[in-house]
Order: sequence, then C-alpha cells, then structure tokens
Amino acid sequence: MTTTHTIQTANLSAVTAWAEYFDEVEHAMHEFEGALSRHDVYNLQPIVPPEGRPPEDFRHRSDELQRWITELEFRARFLREEFRAEITRIRPQAARRSDSRVGTTLDING
Repeated sequence: MTTTHTIQTANLSAVTAWAEYFDEVEHAMHEFEGALSRHDVYNLQPIVPPEGRPPEDFRHRSDELQRWITELEFRARFLREEFRAEITRIRPQAARRSDSRVGTTLDING
C-alpha cells in the first residue's frame, strides 16, 4: 500500500465519519423541531463529533446547521417563556416565591 493510497483512505474515512455525524445532527434537529411544534418535551442527547476538523466540503452544511440550531434555540426559549407565563398564571404564588426559578428546568444549554 502506498503512502498516497493510505492518505486517500484516511481522507475517505474522515469524510464518511463527518457525513454520518452531520446526518445524525440533522435528524436530531428534525426530531427536536417536531417536538417543539407539538409543545412536547424532547430529550436531547449529545452527538459526539469525529476527531479533528470537518473537511472543507462540509463548511456550507455546518453553517446551515448552525443557523438552524440558532433558530430552534430561539423557538425553545420562546416556548419556555410561554410555559413560565402559564405556570405563573395558574400558580401566582410560584411567581412570588421565585419568578426566576419558574420554568428554569426548560433551559437550553450549549
């Protein structure tokens, strides 16, 4: 096996790994978006990226997913605020105890 062949095989493996990673992230985002539209709870699981940086060919896909993640985060925070307002309406004493704690379990991190 030549050095060139070894490098090409490694590059193909990296491309495949990154393609699978982005496919998994995209699938999780579709699931999360569906849960948001149903006002449902969705248990987000971390998806571990492959080692190293994604190949340059994935820059556009990465940028698109980042924009989508930002949009979903905004929608999730908006929904959290709607839940917080509803909890406060139903249980006004909760607002007096600690308005900052009402609905905080719905926070989005990351």
